[in-house]
Amino acid sequence: MDKKIKRTKPKNRFYKGSKYSEYKIEKVIRCFADDLTLQETSDKTKISVRSLRPIFRTLRLRMFMAARQHNRLFGYAGMFLNIINRDDLERMMKGEKFQARMKKYFPRAPKPERLSKEQEGSTDVVLLLMELIIRDCSQSEFVKDDDFDRRIIYLQKAAERSGVLSFIDKKEENPDRDYNDYQSGDQKFDKMVGEMAKLYELQAETIGNIIRSEFEKLAENARKRLYSGEVIFRDLKKYVLKHPL
Repeated sequence: MDKKIKRTKPKNRFYKGSKYSEYKIEKVIRCFADDLTLQETSDKTKISVRSLRPIFRTLRLRMFMAARQHNRLFGYAGMFLNIINRDDLERMMKGEKFQARMKKYFPRAPKPERLSKEQEGSTDVVLLLMELIIRDCSQSEFVKDDDFDRRIIYLQKAAERSGVLSFIDKKEENPDRDYNDYQSGDQKFDKMVGEMAKLYELQAETIGNIIRSEFEKLAENARKRLYSGEVIFRDLKKYVLKHPL
């Protein structure tokens, strides 16, 4: 009598423990890269909108993480994300392009006047904004051998070595803190702390302006891709294979 062959369910490399097949999840990633809405993706994949919503949210998060960790992905989106600040984000949020996208893809989300960790739904709003920025970067096709990569990486490393980036992080965590009013009881030490803070702020502003200038030069020579979905699908798929949903 022939032994029964135990058939195991194929492993889903994109979504561990998912009830959906790897083929279906790859199709979802394709729809996400093509910038389809939840309903359009549901029609194509036969997965409910309710089930797709957390998948799309995680894909936005993975795309943001990939861009920050690997500067070359999505048309150097990570380079740009490293230099935008709170004021830039607030300005983009108020723009017509982002507001139109909110109505189409996330109609139930609140309309935040300012970024706030405490505000309900703010994480989804920020992720949607990050997605828009990454999509815009993915549409740019840069000229090869322009030496852009080397210059920007040098500036980033210089900023890290100087301690400017950690200072910026602390400043953003506590924007109301005034280092010039720092009081320790030692007048000379307090004055030195204030001067150091001013120097770091100036360095941060200078480095940010230089990087922005490099992006502007690059943008002049960049061509716009007719279709950026292929870039997003390729880079996001590669990252999700290593960091499953």
